[in-house]
Amino acid sequence: MPTRVDLDRPRQTVGLVECPVQNELLLYDPRSERVVALNISARAIWELCDGRRSAADVSATLGESLGLSMNALEHDVGRAIAELRDAGFLEPHLD
Repeated sequence: MPTRVDLDRPRQTVGLVECPVQNELLLYDPRSERVVALNISARAIWELCDGRRSAADVSATLGESLGLSMNALEHDVGRAIAELRDAGFLEPHLD
């Protein structure tokens, strides 16, 4: 049976301001006045966090586009999602 984490499909928090800077992305939360800079890898993860994909789905999608296995990316994708969630930039989307 899937765990809560398996069912969690992170989505971008509403109300954030995005500012692209070359291949990177600056995110600003006007409520908390927090800013985070995403490098090209973190930006790719961010863009896949749409509330429809789990962390495993994000890893699989990135793996396909990079020619890597999902397992090779799972740890880093999970860590990036957790850090963005802890900072308030992602929220869970559960059914």
